[in-house]
Amino acid sequence: MALLQLAQDAFRRSHPASVMGWAAVACYALYHKYLNKPVHPLYHFCLLLVVPAALLALLQAIHRISVAQECGYALFYWLVMASATVVYRISPFHPLANYPGPLAAKISKLYLAYLTAKGRAHEDVRALHSKYGDVVRIGPNELSFNRSDAIQTIYADKTMPKGPYYVARTNLAGVVQLDGVRDFKEHARRRRPWNKAMNSAAIKSYEPIVSSTASQPLGELSRRIHNDVNISDWMSFYGFDFMGRMVFGREWGMLKEGRDVNDYWHTMDKCLTIVSWSSQIPWSVPIIRLMKPPPEVLKMQKISDDSATARLTSEGSRVKDLYYYLLNEDDSSKSELTRDECISEGVVAIVAGSDTAATALTHLCYYLLTHPDSLKKLRQEIEEAYPTLGSELDDLSRQAEMPYLNACINETLRLLPPVLTGLQRSVTAGSGAIIAGYFVPEGVDVSVHHYSVHRNSQDFSPIPDTFWPDRWLDQDAYVLPNGDVIGKGEVRTNRGAFMPFSVGPQQCAGKNLAMVELRAVACGLFRRFDLSLSERMNICDYEKGLRDAYTTVRGPLYVKLKPRKE
Repeated sequence: MALLQLAQDAFRRSHPASVMGWAAVACYALYHKYLNKPVHPLYHFCLLLVVPAALLALLQAIHRISVAQECGYALFYWLVMASATVVYRISPFHPLANYPGPLAAKISKLYLAYLTAKGRAHEDVRALHSKYGDVVRIGPNELSFNRSDAIQTIYADKTMPKGPYYVARTNLAGVVQLDGVRDFKEHARRRRPWNKAMNSAAIKSYEPIVSSTASQPLGELSRRIHNDVNISDWMSFYGFDFMGRMVFGREWGMLKEGRDVNDYWHTMDKCLTIVSWSSQIPWSVPIIRLMKPPPEVLKMQKISDDSATARLTSEGSRVKDLYYYLLNEDDSSKSELTRDECISEGVVAIVAGSDTAATALTHLCYYLLTHPDSLKKLRQEIEEAYPTLGSELDDLSRQAEMPYLNACINETLRLLPPVLTGLQRSVTAGSGAIIAGYFVPEGVDVSVHHYSVHRNSQDFSPIPDTFWPDRWLDQDAYVLPNGDVIGKGEVRTNRGAFMPFSVGPQQCAGKNLAMVELRAVACGLFRRFDLSLSERMNICDYEKGLRDAYTTVRGPLYVKLKPRKE
């Protein structure tokens, strides 16, 4: 009672504005303590509404303030809290005060969310690196690195878990997807069935599925040789049908129909766009989840759940698909994954398997059609490996040994990796890290920006922004696209800076399968057809039309097809 009396006396002696102002500062200090932790929206609700409402009720009882005054003091409370946030984040006392970056980025992650929502964050962040240097502050508590020597520390050393960006990787049932698991031990448990499904023996067993599925678009395209063909669409049809067979043991029929059946892939693009910008402001994710999910999210969840449930309730697969391993059908023991976890992996498989492969294949077509000398060299290598037309899908193993084919694929993945932005990691609490010679305090989110580091002249030169597959070949002399001849010592290709599938324990599980797919479809497409750009295609618009939505949303790529002869 004495304490309550003291509080009442203090309130009587204090001006209401002073009470509200100091309360706002105290609440910000409390908020700052949890700055790096995703918190329940109830926490924000209490801080922003319950606390000022309680204070105003007390002030009204003591000072008899009017409703208008209450509104003014509430606004003052919020203004002080916002001001305290801004002042601290741009002050020299902030742990990242010495790192350069745009003022808006230092103040709020809403800046990066805005860039992401525009769909051009890969170019925008690269422009920031060009302006501010190798390390840029892209959020109040986040750094982006354009340094290849940061890759090992951030991704490969197993000391930095995934950051709060991945909070959104949870399905509507509340199950965290594999790519959203942030704890290393839990990730290792969830990843084990994937590792079995993607080892060399398993991938070898998938080759018949790759060959038969890759032959389908070739057959369908041969019936469309007199029309302009949007090769981007057909690569998506292939990607979805292949992953349908590979993951669930069924097709979606896109290749047969020649269209996006049930609007699956457009739904996925829309869903990823929503997830990509909301992930930049993780505190918003719990709030968004309290609302009715957008129809795209509901549809994407249903596609995945229905496909996974059908596979789970079947009597098993006649072929060894992904769920053969997720369900541990090769062993009498029980699967390590729960039923809900198995279902959640469906979304990961659809996105990671179908969209990224389709994107890489479309980019490969784009670069080869705009670099005819490279296309000529590739076709020559394919014809030497497969002299008989139609034999290029009979034996996929030799494709891994085709140097120029792999050089073209690597160069495509370098210039336009399927994931253009950096993959966020966090410096764990109670530590701190030296990254590329820079000290980074605990709790800071960090990433290496893929699009920037892949085009960094310190790691890839000469002409780092130009498609030049020869940089991946080991030879004594090189001919540049302009005809100049340079020596081996003048070419720098740092394979340690090449990370299209990420690196370390949380890298893409299906990267080796993806490479098998890319080689097979490329060999089939360029062995059987002469491709040229359609007159309706303004080639300058292709890269400008790409949108960064975690994965890449593509525009059309119209081509003309002409069957090749023996």
